[in-house]
Amino acid sequence: MKWLKEKGYGGAFIWALDFDDFTGKSCGKGPYPLLNAISSELEGESENPEITTEEPSITETEAYDTDETEGWLIVRRIKMLDHYLFISYAFYLEYDVV
Repeated sequence: MKWLKEKGYGGAFIWALDFDDFTGKSCGKGPYPLLNAISSELEGESENPEITTEEPSITETEAYDTDETEGWLIVRRIKMLDHYLFISYAFYLEYDVV
């Protein structure tokens, strides 16, 4: 039972209840001595620590880059939002209006 408490488990499971003394005649400790021993060992004050959470911080980084190739203007936008990377491209064809 000590190991269960140290690991923070909330209880114990007994697979074979037929090993317990249902009548209480075998060991002189009353009916269900195995279940009672486990129950009394695990009983105690309930520990319910107060749970606090913090707002997650969001880190945002953004950068633009342009390139001009054979009459095309290429705009690249790179945005980092926490652990996600977004890359977008825009292509513009430059021409003269006559």
